[in-house]
Amino acid sequence: MAQLTMIFKKGTPLPPLVVPEGYSLSTYRDESDKAAWVVCCRDGLVGDDAKPDVFDTSIGRAADCVPERDCLFLDHGGEHVATITAIYHPDRRLGHLHMVAVRKDFRGRGLGHVIVAAALSRLSADDPDEVFLKTDDWRLPAIKSYLRAGFQPKEVEPDEHGRWTQIFLNLDLGSGGRS
Repeated sequence: MAQLTMIFKKGTPLPPLVVPEGYSLSTYRDESDKAAWVVCCRDGLVGDDAKPDVFDTSIGRAADCVPERDCLFLDHGGEHVATITAIYHPDRRLGHLHMVAVRKDFRGRGLGHVIVAAALSRLSADDPDEVFLKTDDWRLPAIKSYLRAGFQPKEVEPDEHGRWTQIFLNLDLGSGGRS
């Protein structure tokens, strides 16, 4: 089943960026960050046996991506505990949120919302016409966080209307304005 698309339209208010006490934001610095990135992405985005070279195929080769600018981390106690990649495609005036992940032992604390707000703030300097992300139906906590940040479903394929309706029902949001 294809991933679903969500968009953040130009003019939508940015979610407030409130970094919790004891946390800080950073960007990719060097090769040593790859292993920590993999740990953040395990149990959802990469396999539990993934090695640091997965960073190169997932982030390093993404079109228009400059990891030192685009790969963001939320840190706690000197360790990366969440990550997101915020890529701007200037030829299309389009932002792309990619590989949003919170380390398993830090999930359920609202940190995904913090890292999404940081990425949208970073991309706002580029003034994209819209920002998009791809997600899976089963990532309900992430979808709820994206909706809270101002993202909206974008139905690309005919079957997506029913999929989105089911997601909104599963999140106890009614039909999300759908009939």
